[in-house]
Amino acid sequence: MKDTNKAIKHMFFLYPIALPLFLLVYLCFPIPAIAVENRETVVAFTESVADKQAERLAASLCPDRKLTATEPIGYFDVNGNFSGCIIRYKDSEGVASGYVIYDVSDGLQLVEFSLSKNAISPYDQLQVEAVKENVARGSSYDLDTIYEIAPLTFCCVEKGLRTALDSDGNTYELPPEMVAFTGKKPSWNDVFVKIANYLNDNYEILDTSDLEVFFSWKKSDITMQTKKYCCGVSAMLAIVHYYCHSCRFEKLPSIYNELWTRGNVTVDYVSGGVTYGIIDNNKMGPTVVSFCNKRATRLFSNFQSSPSYGTFINSIYQGNMPIFCGGIISAQNGKRSGHAMAVEGHCLIREKSSGKVLRTLLVYDGWNSGAAFVNFDFTKFTDTHGIFFWK
Repeated sequence: MKDTNKAIKHMFFLYPIALPLFLLVYLCFPIPAIAVENRETVVAFTESVADKQAERLAASLCPDRKLTATEPIGYFDVNGNFSGCIIRYKDSEGVASGYVIYDVSDGLQLVEFSLSKNAISPYDQLQVEAVKENVARGSSYDLDTIYEIAPLTFCCVEKGLRTALDSDGNTYELPPEMVAFTGKKPSWNDVFVKIANYLNDNYEILDTSDLEVFFSWKKSDITMQTKKYCCGVSAMLAIVHYYCHSCRFEKLPSIYNELWTRGNVTVDYVSGGVTYGIIDNNKMGPTVVSFCNKRATRLFSNFQSSPSYGTFINSIYQGNMPIFCGGIISAQNGKRSGHAMAVEGHCLIREKSSGKVLRTLLVYDGWNSGAAFVNFDFTKFTDTHGIFFWK
């Protein structure tokens, strides 16, 4: 990286002495509890979590400088999977004042940072090199999508070609397999499985379940009646109808508006006369519980980050309806896009020739009235969460 003499750098694999420092910073600021099986506890990635962690780091090491974190810039690994993010700092006067890099392939892990004044992040350096190449050769590099082709070596790809440029100004000829995914980001359509494609002699159903009643509403019906939409509220709508029988006699707009208010939903944007909102994943459990308790239905909830597939299946077999939440990097704007869905069953499928197992959750997807199947092992999830309920 540039300016190594001036920059304060942190790499777990190069500087073991820095680990106690990071743990001190890390433990001084509480974070949400994480439930993960068979591995060390990690923090699941969301843009807000990354921003907060970055600002906590700066506040601990440089409390007098009042540094603020800018919007995370995501990057991908050589297999096309979302791998991490670069966050740049600005001081109170808006001057660039360092950066931090988080790896998110296994939770949120700090791998490098610099808090030097005027320190240039790898992304900024990449922009500089791209401009130089554009002037010298008339190149056009895509800076909307960047890749980590080696540890802490980032590159962008020339539009329509196989040439990659890194932040040190080196160029590479990309291998064919990497060219196949560069520039591609997932959409929510990629998350869902067309189950009919697996109902043939090449596959076998290992296990399946579903609750007695499938609750779902078309998004168009919800927006027409309420002039609002929030995927988390729609997921909670299914949950309260499942557990609280009395609310089935209430009008949909009344229930939707109450859940919206109880969940402290924030307005994201307004379009076509419809208000679209966002709710924090960890607020959905308490919102449902308070809604049901008001109607004399005693309910309990538990929020988990990175829950296992088995946790969802056990919940279904116990007659409960959980909520699955996932995040992806949107193909539309390159930012994290989250979605919440009520889980009403599962299907476990094995390919006979390879033995490969496909793990799916049967969900109300929040958009359509029919059942949908989520690929639980979708590799481009940035984070997953679960809200589990029981009486």
